[in-house]
Amino acid sequence: MKHPKSIRWRLLLTMWLTVMLLSLLWIAYSAWESQHGETTMMDGALASEAALVMRTLPTNILTLNASGNFQIKPSDTPSHGGPGGLHFQAWSADNRLLIVTPNTPHARFAPASLDGFATVTYQGERWRVYGLWDVTNAVQVQMGMAQTWGGIAVLYALKAGLKTLLLSLLLAPILAWVVTWSLKPLKQMQAEVLKRQADDLTPLNIDKTATELAPLTGAFNTLLDRLQLSRAAEQRFFADAAHELRTPLAALRLQAQVAAREPDATRRQIALNSMLGGIDRTTRVAEQLLALAKADHHVVSSTHNIGDDSSAFFTVEQVVQEALMALDAEILDRKIQIATDIASLKMHGHSQHSQQISAALRNVIENAIRYSPAGSIVQIMADANPSDKSKLSISVIDQGPGIAPTERENVVKRFYRLPHGNSVAIGSGLGLAIVDRICKNHGGQLVLNDAQSGGLCATLVLNKG
Repeated sequence: MKHPKSIRWRLLLTMWLTVMLLSLLWIAYSAWESQHGETTMMDGALASEAALVMRTLPTNILTLNASGNFQIKPSDTPSHGGPGGLHFQAWSADNRLLIVTPNTPHARFAPASLDGFATVTYQGERWRVYGLWDVTNAVQVQMGMAQTWGGIAVLYALKAGLKTLLLSLLLAPILAWVVTWSLKPLKQMQAEVLKRQADDLTPLNIDKTATELAPLTGAFNTLLDRLQLSRAAEQRFFADAAHELRTPLAALRLQAQVAAREPDATRRQIALNSMLGGIDRTTRVAEQLLALAKADHHVVSSTHNIGDDSSAFFTVEQVVQEALMALDAEILDRKIQIATDIASLKMHGHSQHSQQISAALRNVIENAIRYSPAGSIVQIMADANPSDKSKLSISVIDQGPGIAPTERENVVKRFYRLPHGNSVAIGSGLGLAIVDRICKNHGGQLVLNDAQSGGLCATLVLNKG
């Protein structure tokens, strides 16, 4: 038995049930139409026969049948009375039965007030009756006929319904073929996907796709693009890690060998201290590489934001405090004074968004602390962006040597380091690249300008939501 979730069987069952329902509705409509037509014909016959009877009544009918027991012969009636035929009665204004067709009961079909058509229950049966008074309102003719539902009308409806049902059975294999043929593009799409190699992430050709499958194909191609970005980010991370960690690890190995062979305790301690410094630098590089990998991953995941909760907020002040807490040791060690001027600002997003921005801000503040003179002031200011109300700006201003305008485009590149003469320390060359990537992930940019105090003003322009 086919799976109940099969689209093919759903379509077949829906189409067949629709045909069956339409057949039943057609039967009901045919029965109603036949009965309605039969009633219309009956009304016409009743009216014409009543008029004929009224015209043929003797002018002295009121005196001829004073006893009320007069009946006409069957040959004199417009239509033979009896079951299934027309029956009429002629009544006087004083409620005397003047004439009646054979086999017709002598009780009134309908009240004397009837002037036109009526459907009544007469002696337990449903009758259609037409009442007609003469111009003097002295004589009333009531023409009636038993109205039997069914019969020819129902037979006609059943025959029409059976034909429709038979046609639906004959249509079943045709419907099956139509559904199978219509679902063929799905089979073709499945075959095209299955024959691909695992590393083939090229988009499907949407031009040859059925119109109904175009949204699915487009969504699948979007997924392939995201996988392509994810794989590229992964490959870039491995390449960066291999490039950046190979040299310090080799240096650590050499220093370890020197320390192991050194008999002099003082020199051995110097080698071990060098090893500790190298380990710290390598740890920092590893942390920066991981932060860059997270930023790259955010690019991939942010291309499809289904499920984001627009009611989630975090404050800029919270982000700044998190960044400063992570740098407490460096701030105390270099005796840096932190001055903050942060407006009350909120941003849409979850904890992962605030962590990303906090990581970017931490890199900028760390650079400011590293390149500023000991005991100097680092200012952190945050406010709404004056040129775009949907954005905000977080600026970090230091009193260091700054960055020459010609180098500002280069410092956001991966592993780019300023010439040693322009800096007091050498970093990994990843910090500002991470900041630039995170800013772009949040719909903004990193802006580097000269500070009025002579240092650098690094501004993170971010989208509020």
